[in-house]
Amino acid sequence: RSGQDTFVRRAADGEVVYTTSVADTSEGSDTDEDLTGGEEFFHGCLWTFRQKLGICEGGNCDDAEIMAHDLQRRLIGFYRDRRFPAAPPLEEAAWLAISTRSEERRELFESCPGLIVSTLLFVAEALAFSGALEAEAYAHEAQSYAATMQQQASLSFETMLEMFPVREAFSGYDLALGRRLEDVDGGAAAVAPPSVDIVISRCKSPLQWLWELDYPPRARLFVYDKCRNDPAEFAEQTAGLRGVLEAIEHRPMQEAAGSNLMTGECTAYLTHVIAMHRAGSLADFTVFSHDDGPRHIRLSLLSLALRGMRNSAYAVPFLHLSHERYPSFRTRCLRDVYRRVFSEELGGALGTYCCAHFVVRRDRIEARSIEFFENLYRLITEAPYAQQNGGLCNVGKKPCYVIEFLWHRIFGEEDDLPPRSLQGDLPLALRYEGGRETRLPSPLKVAPYMALFQPSRYSRELERSR
Repeated sequence: RSGQDTFVRRAADGEVVYTTSVADTSEGSDTDEDLTGGEEFFHGCLWTFRQKLGICEGGNCDDAEIMAHDLQRRLIGFYRDRRFPAAPPLEEAAWLAISTRSEERRELFESCPGLIVSTLLFVAEALAFSGALEAEAYAHEAQSYAATMQQQASLSFETMLEMFPVREAFSGYDLALGRRLEDVDGGAAAVAPPSVDIVISRCKSPLQWLWELDYPPRARLFVYDKCRNDPAEFAEQTAGLRGVLEAIEHRPMQEAAGSNLMTGECTAYLTHVIAMHRAGSLADFTVFSHDDGPRHIRLSLLSLALRGMRNSAYAVPFLHLSHERYPSFRTRCLRDVYRRVFSEELGGALGTYCCAHFVVRRDRIEARSIEFFENLYRLITEAPYAQQNGGLCNVGKKPCYVIEFLWHRIFGEEDDLPPRSLQGDLPLALRYEGGRETRLPSPLKVAPYMALFQPSRYSRELERSR
């Protein structure tokens, strides 16, 4: 077989004696010479419109194929109800808008105008969150296409509006831009960029990846160093941040005396929370991360959040930054730890991302008492839930492992945290996954499910008759 075509060959000479294949084009199909551009299958959008694209990023190159029907459906779904649990097509739209040149988009507009206009506005809204200059450029390009069509081809313009969410896309961008302009111009809703604390739980990883980020003006760095106390080395690792951040603090810390446990980021994070909570000096937002953050997060997502803060557009109560998603779990161990932490039973399952990298708004921290965090600190350092202490959790000497299933719940989210792309309360720009997910080849090439039903009655008879 080749694809879904069957070929039966004579054993003696290999000649095809039977095949199910048909020609790639039907008799009577239009050729390029026959087309005028006014045919029905050009109206609104070329019926079979698809765009193949290639792009290179950071030395990695790959290709994409954008199908009009698929992107259209996802754009309509997003604009119909932004809070509906469906992932907005951020990557698909970015491929079509960002990885093409203006002259290429002009050609695409001729084939599928509504798709290009709504995609440009969708991308413009996402970029407006961070104050990117490209947002205005893409919106202006969409406006130009739409205005030209309205003046020169009013019927085609009406068809575009009926087929694609162009009105909704304009409204979404205008709303995002309006919020930004109020901040820039000092309108009634204007707010100063928030204060931000960057809290790093460090062992031995370098910190120079922090140098690349764009920080809000009132940003402080706190490094809780659990493996070394070398001021000179710390100064070297943070040299690129001098004059950029409001404060840079090195805070060496050790495990409890006599303890054989490694409490990881848990006690580092909690030490910061308890101290700042007690002093009343919590930042508006706190970023929590390991020193090897780039292993677990897309730095571009953290950069996007920080740029949103610089732009006074970020107001998210809790944002997980990791790109690796865990399955949702409900085990005896997690039920026990949940009960110990919250003094209540786990109702369903716990779902979250890997490895405890997240951003928390101040009110979400303050919603818990200092005593709550002190009790949590004590629970982790004593680890009664660990098997070595007679508990249910096989965590060895690392009791912090299971707490990464709880941080989102500690800071006010539901037990089963939805993926970012499905969190309708997030700004469009942040509804992004960026991690590993199921990948399948094109079903036109390999489809194990449909292969079960591949017709083969006659060819099997031929094989049996040999």
